[in-house]
Amino acid sequence: MKAIIKLKPIEILWMLAFLTFPLLGIRYLRINLGLLHVPIFVMILFAIVIIYFAEICISGEISRFKLNNIQKLYILGFYLFLVLHVFNTFRSLAVNTSVSVLVKLTIALGSFIVISIFFPKDPNFLKKVLSITIFSSTILLLIYIHHYLFVLRAPFLGIDWEWSRSGKNQMGLYLTVMLPIVLWKNVLGKFFSIWLIPTIVHSFAVVYSMSRGTWSSLGLSLTIFLMILMFKKTKYKSRIVLSTFIGISVFAMMFIVFSSSRIFTSIDKTDFQHRVQTLKTMQDYGSESSITTRKDFIRKSLDFFYENPVLGIGTSNFYAISKHVSHNDYMQILGEHGLLGIIIFLLMLMPIIKEIFTRGNNLPEAIGLKQASLAIIIYLNFINAYDILMVHIIFALLFITTYREMKLDSKVGRLSKLKHHILIPEKN
Repeated sequence: MKAIIKLKPIEILWMLAFLTFPLLGIRYLRINLGLLHVPIFVMILFAIVIIYFAEICISGEISRFKLNNIQKLYILGFYLFLVLHVFNTFRSLAVNTSVSVLVKLTIALGSFIVISIFFPKDPNFLKKVLSITIFSSTILLLIYIHHYLFVLRAPFLGIDWEWSRSGKNQMGLYLTVMLPIVLWKNVLGKFFSIWLIPTIVHSFAVVYSMSRGTWSSLGLSLTIFLMILMFKKTKYKSRIVLSTFIGISVFAMMFIVFSSSRIFTSIDKTDFQHRVQTLKTMQDYGSESSITTRKDFIRKSLDFFYENPVLGIGTSNFYAISKHVSHNDYMQILGEHGLLGIIIFLLMLMPIIKEIFTRGNNLPEAIGLKQASLAIIIYLNFINAYDILMVHIIFALLFITTYREMKLDSKVGRLSKLKHHILIPEKN
């Protein structure tokens, strides 16, 4: 409570914004503005922008609000991608859907810029923000797990309040983002502490999501990061080894429970076993056709690409023509926006990849955001999410963890280097 009282009003707003971060995917908790249903997070972000602009107008101090070069590169790539969407909207057979994508991308770009410029560059504040996000996420997941498991008796965990498969992928994306942040907070903190509860809750939700894309993205991104950390000199090496062993054991037990136990009567254990099996073979099992369908969508995307290799067939036309979503952002962009679109998109991701692999990784917040970002990039092979706000918020926070800036030391009245850097703390 004392820590909250000491926060500035603008910092409290930031805390409130990220308290609502887990609510981004829930359409029932958005503010209705007629044609637009705006997440609470965005409304609080808008209030933050107004306050900062008022402060700039009064004080005239604009120099401390700036972007570094790597952030500028991402924004430039995003802007070019947005311009291409605008052009291809005029070629769209589904104008309303195309305009909706444009609005989402614009909000995502604006939110990325606001967070990148105004979010406090203080590692302790970032730690508080992510802690409150984890707390909010844990409460929300407990509510959803109870509702889906014991009320709806659904065979999977989704994000809609009613039984619906349409919310399954959104929940998968959310867990792909959150589990790495929660996991590293626990692993590199006090392992047997209060943070073990969020880790167990999020891990259970990942298994219950029944999403092979989520399992694959998290498993691959975690494997890559463990390899990186094991080959680096870090004081956490022994803890990482122990945590890896414990983590693998816990997930193995969860998979055994889900595939054989009679505790969760709503879960189709045969379906769960088949999903695990298809991860090994990459072939459909029994009457399932999910993997075959996704392969067909890849071929269809390539056919659309061949129709117009440079600019593609136009925004949102994959669904307008095939009546299905592509379940693969990279292939959809290739088909709808051609070589130009996929090149711009990949160039936009390059600063993210650079931040993931070329910076030090000593603190939990940094490692969690790095793995979350890598997991997102992998998960885009299984879902359509490049216009989802949550993705670009994580990318914005990732850049902040590697941001070096000059700040005004009010006590001595001069510029001084930021001593405590998030990723590479100053040596004693």
